[in-house]
Amino acid sequence: MKTTLKTGVLAIMILLLMSGTVMAKGNDIKVKINFFMEWGEIHQNSVEFENKEKPRLEKGRVLIPLRKISDNLGFVVAYNEETKQIDLADSNGKRISLTLSSKNALVNNKAVELDMPAKVINQVTFVPLRFISENFDQAVQWDPATRTAIIDNFTISTPEYLFNLKTLELSKRDESGQGKHTVLGKIPMSVDWVSMRVIKTNNGNDVIVIDNNTGAPHLYHYTYTVYVSENEIIDQSEVDALFPGKAVISPDGEKIVIGDGKTAKVYDDKTKKLQYEYDLHSLFETEKDPNPISHWETAYVVLGFGENYILVKDTFKMLTKMVYLDTKEIINIYELLLSKEEQEEALQDAGPFGSGDRLTFVEEKDGKLIFNKSYYESPYVKTKKFEYNLESTTESLRGNTTGNLNNNGLYAKEGDWIYYSNLADQGKLYKMKADGTEATKITDDTAWYINVVGDEVFYSGDGWKLIKIKTDGSDKTVLDTQAYHINVVGGWVFYTRGTMQDGTIYKMKTDGSNRTQISKDPVSQLVVMDDAIYYSSYYSKLIKINPDGSGKTKLISSGSVTELNVVDDWIYFNYNKLLYKMKTDGTQMSEISSDDAREINVSEGRIFYSDHSEYWKKLYKINVDGSGKEKLSDDKPGDIHVLDNKLYYINLYDNTMKEKPW
Repeated sequence: MKTTLKTGVLAIMILLLMSGTVMAKGNDIKVKINFFMEWGEIHQNSVEFENKEKPRLEKGRVLIPLRKISDNLGFVVAYNEETKQIDLADSNGKRISLTLSSKNALVNNKAVELDMPAKVINQVTFVPLRFISENFDQAVQWDPATRTAIIDNFTISTPEYLFNLKTLELSKRDESGQGKHTVLGKIPMSVDWVSMRVIKTNNGNDVIVIDNNTGAPHLYHYTYTVYVSENEIIDQSEVDALFPGKAVISPDGEKIVIGDGKTAKVYDDKTKKLQYEYDLHSLFETEKDPNPISHWETAYVVLGFGENYILVKDTFKMLTKMVYLDTKEIINIYELLLSKEEQEEALQDAGPFGSGDRLTFVEEKDGKLIFNKSYYESPYVKTKKFEYNLESTTESLRGNTTGNLNNNGLYAKEGDWIYYSNLADQGKLYKMKADGTEATKITDDTAWYINVVGDEVFYSGDGWKLIKIKTDGSDKTVLDTQAYHINVVGGWVFYTRGTMQDGTIYKMKTDGSNRTQISKDPVSQLVVMDDAIYYSSYYSKLIKINPDGSGKTKLISSGSVTELNVVDDWIYFNYNKLLYKMKTDGTQMSEISSDDAREINVSEGRIFYSDHSEYWKKLYKINVDGSGKEKLSDDKPGDIHVLDNKLYYINLYDNTMKEKPW
């Protein structure tokens, strides 16, 4: 009887154990990962686990083997045996650091606390699934009915931004670590192979480039550029090409370019304001394309933007070219850098399955555009460096120097020609070769504030009208009925209307369009630079504004302020009858000389002026640091102009124009 009882109990126990094993297997935690495949199709993978690797549920948290989650989600893992620290990193630079048996962790170097620490069980390192997945920006769902953790691997991210491939939402990361990200907007696309990178600008803004590599076999790149400041999208664009695009920022870091293949919009990164907009089809004379592709709309990917150029590659033939913005001269870069054989190969190698000229723009450095060209040398693909020397554009982009315009702009130089107001012929507009030959009258107008850009001359003519004329005297156009203090800078004409001493500032494009009043302050002297406007008001204040009229700052609030010159980062001026300078941000104001310097013109580290503190007001020069003062002439000079290594000025004793090497 006892034996029978024992046998029965043993049998029941065996059955219970067997049943328990089956039940345990049925209750195993499953992990599934949803992700995008080619053509935007969503697939689901089930993660397979060995016996000792099976996920565990502890205190409401799923623990999963570190190796499994890193292998399946593509994380890089490093382990320090001595400190027991685990470092994980994804391909976008995000990092998580854990320490075994510790609830303290770091996410991108920011301290956070875990609900459940990482631990070693049966020689397998387990980590909390939700913490790892969500901090690498993958959403996790838990299905209690089937005991399944579902990871939505739909988000690509950087330390600051997230892009959800399913919702197409671009978000700014919540830096508190609570996951309350700010949705900036949607980026419409048909998802395929998508990547994202972020470039931080000098002024703390971001340029986000999202590349959707699609087509068969992934030939096409749909590049989305998004310009973001804080939590706001300033602008965004899409351009489609056979090669990936990139962020375009000017070499000085102050201009951001957004292009859609047809236009290029240039933003001032400090103000986030649109500064210029260029029609790429017009600039690159698309209709004159000698090899048009009828079934492919011509478009251009902007590769680079500088002080006086736009560099592009067309989206189909993939040939690199640029245009000078002042002269509109188109330069086929590939023709200058490649041999004839390589050019022929580039023209034949256009379109799908081709590579065009194989030139990759690297950077602008020391007045040169740097390129790499890839080529095949069995069994390797190698690169070769090429350089293109930019033309000197500092003065060609401007219509005249600030020093010459401070002296009424009677002389200007463009290329080999000098354009001037000929006092020997009632101040009429002339031109001559730099060596003084071939003097030719352009027009009978008296000319002040002469600015020359390319083949166009801008000046204040008879009756102070704002006039534009070709350098050969043709196509004379009156742009406005009144203009003083003309500055032509970066495709815009800045000037004042009213009177010479207290007019207000206007600007218009060089074609006469978009006339806008940008300040109502009375202006006595005006200096316009690429990034700022400086003016004196009633000769008693020095004020700085942005080119759109915003950001008004008083650099000097009282006293006598005249003779403005701006060169590099310095303002040179006469302050209370003394020669001064200060930084363009208003700092480091200091006296250069006690001379009452008038007719100031600053060039190549020297200041040329007439000293009104002496009776005869003779011509002097002095270094910008105040050293090396030297008398150049006993003439009484007026309207001192500097062109290369020569001075041109009016000798007020006889009212004739003098020319003098310095």
